[in-house]
Amino acid sequence: MKRSLRYHVGNLPSTLSRTLLSHPWFPLFRTACSGLEWPYDVCRHAGTRNMPVILDVGANVGQTALYLAQFFPHSTIHSFELSPSTAAILRQNTRQHPNIKVHAQALGLQATTMEVEQMDCSLINSMRFALSSPTTTQLTESIEVITLDRFCQAQGLNRVDILKIDAQGFDLDVLKGGEEMISQGAIPFIYVEITFDKHHTDAQWFLPVHEHLLGHHYHLCGIYEQWYRGSLLDCCNALYYRPART
Repeated sequence: MKRSLRYHVGNLPSTLSRTLLSHPWFPLFRTACSGLEWPYDVCRHAGTRNMPVILDVGANVGQTALYLAQFFPHSTIHSFELSPSTAAILRQNTRQHPNIKVHAQALGLQATTMEVEQMDCSLINSMRFALSSPTTTQLTESIEVITLDRFCQAQGLNRVDILKIDAQGFDLDVLKGGEEMISQGAIPFIYVEITFDKHHTDAQWFLPVHEHLLGHHYHLCGIYEQWYRGSLLDCCNALYYRPART
């Protein structure tokens, strides 16, 4: 009971800021309240809370999808989870939100299918566990991989307002699979998990993502959810914005 109370008290500031900043009547300040909640910062940069289409790549069991639904209750949120078994949990967890569309697929560099090992912790489901020769001692799942460009074509999407990526080290592949949409400026906001450790195996190294997005006229405009290894910044989520070119 005491541990539960400490947990809720500790999360109270975050809960309050999220509730306040997600309210449609709360003003979009140019500088005030920046850096607190990244969806609010998206709205500040865009000058609107209207984000019709959002892609949640690496949705796990729905943590981010439900978070985004609080800020954007009228948006269509396409949530991708590569593991069919985890996608089933995701579908169950988001069943009260008809605007969240679940896809048991991965986004990647090219369209394919592969066998991947099932992880005990669904948070680390990743294509890096693809197996060339599964054995009887491994639990595997067959996953479908499509490209961002192909998905948008199939869905008739000529714009994605927000692209969130948490692909456990394959984030750059997701971006490269959306080269057509990104080069056209059809995705103004990209929120991606990155690491500053080149040898990190569970996250995407910062430098190639940063250079790739800079080459497409994006600006790094926010760092969120920072994780430290000792006193050193290890991983974080980065928000990139491509302003409309005039």
